[in-house]
Amino acid sequence: MSSKWQHPDRSLVKVNFDAAFRQHLKQSSSGVVIRNNMGLVMGSGEVFHRHVADAFAAEALACLNAITFARDMGFMKGVVEGDSRTIIVKAQKRDRGSNLVAHTIASMGF
Repeated sequence: MSSKWQHPDRSLVKVNFDAAFRQHLKQSSSGVVIRNNMGLVMGSGEVFHRHVADAFAAEALACLNAITFARDMGFMKGVVEGDSRTIIVKAQKRDRGSNLVAHTIASMGF
């Protein structure tokens, strides 16, 4: 299986995120890269997390970090892309609005 990065529309940036999770330590690391429509990196970073319940929570944290990072850099319109289908599907639902990721993380605390 091969996949290739596809550029966003001209007026958008693409925000890619992923997480690495160490179950036995309950730790995760979130990675993000933001690229413009020509594929040039506009920003990237990583965040280390302790006390992470599971891989789903790690991916949710990565998504939240990516969106927050993009917003803090001043990007208000973009395409968010990750490899966790569950996170992407939940983030696309409009019934909880912009609070969905925070709600998901809060729910995972139980």
